[in-house]
Amino acid sequence: VKCMHNLSTMFFYGKGVQQSNEEGIKYLKMAADMGYSLSMSEYGFMLYHGDEGVEMDRKQAKDYFKKSADAGEIKGMHSYAECAAKGEGFDEPDPEEAKKYYKMAADTGDDKSIVMYASACEDGDRFEADKAEALKYYKILADKGYDFAMFQVGKMLLHGDEGVCENKEEAVKYIKKAVNEENADATELYSEMLRTGDGVPVNIESAEYYADFARKLKDPNITMCCIC
Repeated sequence: VKCMHNLSTMFFYGKGVQQSNEEGIKYLKMAADMGYSLSMSEYGFMLYHGDEGVEMDRKQAKDYFKKSADAGEIKGMHSYAECAAKGEGFDEPDPEEAKKYYKMAADTGDDKSIVMYASACEDGDRFEADKAEALKYYKILADKGYDFAMFQVGKMLLHGDEGVCENKEEAVKYIKKAVNEENADATELYSEMLRTGDGVPVNIESAEYYADFARKLKDPNITMCCIC
């Protein structure tokens, strides 16, 4: 089946064969209908957009995306989740189904998918917000070394949020980690914390230093003052 998928690619790009979208589509659909996960995702994409002479059909596209997702293809999971969130190919949006497949993609360990799921849980744009779940997945990213996730975890813990208990000690730990990674937003927040004594002792001199540092991170042309 993989050979059929590769043959379709050869026809689409004219590599070793006469370029032919028609032949490319034929072999791609054959591979998709035989259960090859990447082919299902790519053929679904063509149906979704109406590409390369394939008639647009969002319902069929959604069905191919789901088959691809259920076969373990991360691209298919993303595409099916998006369709469910927007109601494309569905009778109406299905936020629960969207959340299920965004989470499925995140649980493969793919960093991009974890970012997408954590953000969606935080924002509540695609399905009902779940701040506790967002925190859980931001922590996974933070522990992988992503400074933006360290900042998100610290920010959520600093004052708590719906379903998230305030934990200033943990918040300070994550925010300082992000500061050490030169995250501008975290540095700006840490400066304000030092100024107001939010989770840390008041230190106006250090607050000014970190405020200056945050400005420099956002604009490298700024000259920093120093603490003498």
